[in-house]
Amino acid sequence: MFDKPGHRKEEDKMPAIYKKENEEIRKAKVMTSFKKMAKKYSKTLEKLSKN
Repeated sequence: MFDKPGHRKEEDKMPAIYKKENEEIRKAKVMTSFKKMAKKYSKTLEKLSKN
């Protein structure tokens, strides 16, 4: 369970730049999925408001 001293986690072995890039990619993915959800949601709202 516990990390032994001297043994770093896999993430720590990665260069900082790579780690930052990963975070940005993750954020971008979240944003795109959020936008897709928003589009679907707005469409359903339009349908509901028409009825």
